[in-house]
Amino acid sequence: MAWIEIPFSAKMRAAIADGRKCCTSRSVQKGEVGDLFVVAGRTYRIVDISPARLTYVRDQFFRQEGCESPEAFETLWRSLHRGSFSVGKTYYVHWFARVEGSG
Repeated sequence: MAWIEIPFSAKMRAAIADGRKCCTSRSVQKGEVGDLFVVAGRTYRIVDISPARLTYVRDQFFRQEGCESPEAFETLWRSLHRGSFSVGKTYYVHWFARVEGSG
């Protein structure tokens, strides 16, 4: 177990704090299962990391990513990645849960 940093936009920090976001997809693996990170004064633990195509994440995990629809996920992704949405690339989906008693 290690302490790691995973950056989030203000909108996604709010979604995590509200319990609407429990995973984040990244182009590189940001840690290992069991690693801890902090968002808004609360501690979260990575509970799983799984590879997935970005289109699969958009279509299947948009709610877990903190978005209301697949289209909202893609719009958010494009806003964070200079308009890019790499349909053929595999990303790492980091699943996380709040550590009870933190914050």
